[in-house]
Amino acid sequence: MIKNIIFSCICFILFSSCHFEQESKKETVNYDTLVNQGQIYTANNDIDSAIVIYKKAIKIKKKSGEALYGLGVAYMQNCVNQRVDCEEAIKLFNKVVKIEPNYKKLYYNRAVCKEMIFEYESAIADMDTLISRNDTNPDFFKKRAQLKIFNKDTIGACEDYTRSRELGNSQGQQSIDIICQ
Repeated sequence: MIKNIIFSCICFILFSSCHFEQESKKETVNYDTLVNQGQIYTANNDIDSAIVIYKKAIKIKKKSGEALYGLGVAYMQNCVNQRVDCEEAIKLFNKVVKIEPNYKKLYYNRAVCKEMIFEYESAIADMDTLISRNDTNPDFFKKRAQLKIFNKDTIGACEDYTRSRELGNSQGQQSIDIICQ
């Protein structure tokens, strides 16, 4: 009798662990599919659908930088195109910074959202972080120069436009001629 009970318990445990493993694999596949769909919707500028899909992915993996970042990018599109959802995008990018601080264009995109709500100093700080990690991208210097112009720092903007030009940005010379006289 005791042997039957022990045998039954072992079978239950084995079955449960196999079932859990299958469910875990299913969630991973579903999560990856959702993130891919979200990226496609975002690329096709179907932002409302992207938001819905990314939220579903986040329900599966709450602390995944990829889905949070994707949702942030979708909200950033609304921020840039309609001047809505800027704060929501920034909040999501802040969460991603805590999970995966080296994520793709995280600091650049967060700076763009901050620029849209006139938080120039904070946006410049994001560009400073980005430039400290990659000081050879002319676009980073150009963006920081633009932010410095908005923040009334023409000297700093001229330095950044000059550096952007030195790194190969052909538009840098026009900006230098106009702003740095």
